[in-house]
Amino acid sequence: MAGGIHTVTDPTLTWEDDGGPCPEDGGVVADHGAPSTVAELIEALAAIEHERWADWQKWVHECGQRVILEHEMFGEDAPTVLALPESRVASWDRQINTPYTQLTEREKQSDRDQVMRYLPWLSGWDV
Repeated sequence: MAGGIHTVTDPTLTWEDDGGPCPEDGGVVADHGAPSTVAELIEALAAIEHERWADWQKWVHECGQRVILEHEMFGEDAPTVLALPESRVASWDRQINTPYTQLTEREKQSDRDQVMRYLPWLSGWDV
């Protein structure tokens, strides 16, 4: 099937999940110009947060596989769901329930990399 979309009746609904990272786009954040007021700083940080969230969602979607539920059951507006490998869900559940200090070094570095999106914007602000 084209584009990785399968119906629930498709017996080929599989993915190769080796437990490694899903495809990434590098997480580059656009330059929004230096803010000169707290309101502009909030907007700049909100733009970075949106980009971070969008990168995360893209990454999660690349980890999964879209599944269109049967049209016979749901009609023209059949829902599409994102099926994720159980190993990914279990790993994320573990991370959700783990304090930062107990994460693996790789997981901590991933969080540090996200902080680096914000850090340049915070220098010199007393908020």
